[in-house]
Amino acid sequence: MAGWPPLASSVFIAWLAIACFVPYWFSINIGIGWSPASLAAVAAIVVMRPWRDVRPVLADALLGLVVLSWAIAFATGDSTFSSGAVMITQWGFGYVLGRTAAVRLGMPAVSVMITLVFCLVAALAFVEFATVWNPFVDLAVNNSLYATWGSLQERGGVLRAEGAFGHSIALGASLALVVPLVLTSPLPEPVRFFATMLVLGASTMTVSRTGMTCAAIALVLSVLFLREAGSARLRISLMVAAAAVAVTLWPPVSTIFDVAGDEASASAEYRGDLIPLMGEMKLLGQSPAFLRAADGSAYFGGFRSIDSSFILTGLSYGIVPLLMLTLLLAAAVIAVLRSSATPATVAIVAQIPALFSVALITQYTIIFWLVAGLAVSSLAAARRTGASRTEFFSIAPFVPPRPTRAVPSHRVQHLPTEQAPHDTPTPHTT
Repeated sequence: MAGWPPLASSVFIAWLAIACFVPYWFSINIGIGWSPASLAAVAAIVVMRPWRDVRPVLADALLGLVVLSWAIAFATGDSTFSSGAVMITQWGFGYVLGRTAAVRLGMPAVSVMITLVFCLVAALAFVEFATVWNPFVDLAVNNSLYATWGSLQERGGVLRAEGAFGHSIALGASLALVVPLVLTSPLPEPVRFFATMLVLGASTMTVSRTGMTCAAIALVLSVLFLREAGSARLRISLMVAAAAVAVTLWPPVSTIFDVAGDEASASAEYRGDLIPLMGEMKLLGQSPAFLRAADGSAYFGGFRSIDSSFILTGLSYGIVPLLMLTLLLAAAVIAVLRSSATPATVAIVAQIPALFSVALITQYTIIFWLVAGLAVSSLAAARRTGASRTEFFSIAPFVPPRPTRAVPSHRVQHLPTEQAPHDTPTPHTT
């Protein structure tokens, strides 16, 4: 569109395409493992040059301290190089790209680009679910990542859509992440309605409770808190349509979970079994419960998979980094409650159930941190301009403006020019 920086826009759209359509197992090893999205993020950051326009804020300092805490633990032998590589290439580059894109392109342009790409992702999820065919798993690579992420999943005998994300949870959580951005994009309201419903519907194709829950929370928070969510007609239409779809899909979805039986309940119980591992966390560095098996597999206290980003972060990096990250998440929640949140902030807050029930895996990791960067940049911009981007429960679009009553002229007090408020000098204080 007119006014968008052409090179930066092209680079960002290319990065989104790589993140969403190039499978994670195409990672390459250049000293460390680099996913396609991480490599593309480096190129995009270099092109957009964050050092020119991005102003550091407190959130940047806290995240810098998180990285520093890993460096200290690594120097003292209490952490591994691989955990730091994930933090820098996945978390760090995703966050810096989000911070930069919001500043260089502007949030309206970023949200339109995300809407376009994720509508295609959502459409492919419907096609995959309907045809029971995923073209991405046919792109086989002879490595351990393909062995881990290159197989399709079923629940209750039904294929779970996963696209190029390698896992249905990763796809479902990523779709939920973009709901507020799609809904608040500067597109015509009919387009936003159908795009939002498409993304919401695609989350059900993953048959992921986490993805569906986060998508529903994202929609509700957006409708209630974000003034950018549009007119009362759009908000009410979305809520009614989403409720109708939920009522229609609930019988077949509940049947799938009933057929899955012990599989679904065992998955929830497994997450509960992870809670005692919190007692194995160190203040700084990797937990002593970590074990590397002879075949290279990693375990924490006998658990091969840690299905909780919250617990896994504490086990991998320590309590102190976990508390700093939790502080940032709490600040996002407060921003929503204090009517100063932006769409990207709402997107992060809506992910809280996912952060406690799944790990950051495949492309979901870097997309989550991209949105975190967008949230920080958009909040910083709103506060610099003094603009309140939201209202508590955003009731204004639902209520017609109150008519103003004219004040009789004889009741208007006219001040002499020299005593007019705007001419009164501001007193200096010492």
